[in-house]
Amino acid sequence: MDKLEKTGPVRLIVLGIFEPKPVLLYGYLVLSAGILLGIYLLVNTGFPLLIIGTIGIISSTLYYKFKYAGMSDLVIFICYGLSITLGVVYVMTTELYWPILLISTPVGMLIVAILHANNTRDMLQDKEAGIKTQAMKLGLEGSQIVYQTLLLVAYLIVAIAVMMRFLHPVVFVVLVTFPLAIKNIKLMK
Repeated sequence: MDKLEKTGPVRLIVLGIFEPKPVLLYGYLVLSAGILLGIYLLVNTGFPLLIIGTIGIISSTLYYKFKYAGMSDLVIFICYGLSITLGVVYVMTTELYWPILLISTPVGMLIVAILHANNTRDMLQDKEAGIKTQAMKLGLEGSQIVYQTLLLVAYLIVAIAVMMRFLHPVVFVVLVTFPLAIKNIKLMK
């Protein structure tokens, strides 16, 4: 729940930079374009895309309920880590390539790490708003451990995926970002 005193990035509507109505209209425009594109892709691929899309629709429409129940981290991991990647691969190949779930797990973990860091920072404001994030359930120390685990295991899974030959060794270029992950872990403490 964004309020004026909340920390973090600029909140354009809360600060009055944008009016709510044009933002809502723009949202409807983007949603309509997404629906049309989704129908086109569904017609040209197959039923599994409908299931993947339905998971995304349910998750995004009910996200606020998941957030108030402390399940937003899991929902974000499934939607932004696994489902999107599985859906994209299915659209490109019309095959459900299950190893992609292992390959997409590090991305999902890094996305959840960003969300988790934000929720850890906002624990007091979220408590006032009645939101029960995973960070609130774990407390500061537990949240630090989860954040560290999310970052480190993401890199470990990349290494495992290369060793299993699901990914080419050139993917180890992601290790260039490892010092930044360590820096962020230290900042969280």
